[in-house]
Amino acid sequence: MTYYLQNDKKQDYIILREILQKVMKYGYRCAIRPHPRLTNIKDLREVFNNTCIEIEDISKVNLSKSLGRTKYIVSKYSTVLTEARENELLAVIDDLSNPQVYEYLKKTMYINLDLIPLRLSKIIKELGNGNGLL
Repeated sequence: MTYYLQNDKKQDYIILREILQKVMKYGYRCAIRPHPRLTNIKDLREVFNNTCIEIEDISKVNLSKSLGRTKYIVSKYSTVLTEARENELLAVIDDLSNPQVYEYLKKTMYINLDLIPLRLSKIIKELGNGNGLL
C-alpha cells in the first residue's frame, strides 16, 4: 500500500502514521509518497522516521515506478487516484484520516467518489475481521 500525500500538515501525518501502522500490524508493507511541491519533508521525516513505513524518495522513484510497485494507491483526492483508476489499478480513497475532507468531497460531488469503490475504512475493517486486504 502506498499513500500519496498532498498538502498535508504534521497532524495529518501523525494520524496517517497510526492508520498505516494498523495495516502493517497485519503483515503488509506500507509506503508514503511525498508530493513534489506541497509536502513538508522535515515534518514528514520527523513523524515517519523510526517506523517501518517507507518514505519514497521522489528523486529516485518516479511516479510511474511508484504506481507499478504497489497494489493499493491511497489518497484523499489526488490526481494520482484518477491515474490509477484510468490504468485499472486499485485506487483507494482515504475516508479515515480526515473525515471533514471526505465530507467536503461528498458535498462537492467529487467525481472519484462515484468511480472508485474502495475506501480505506473498508480495508482496515477487513483486516480487523481477519480477511486480509481486498
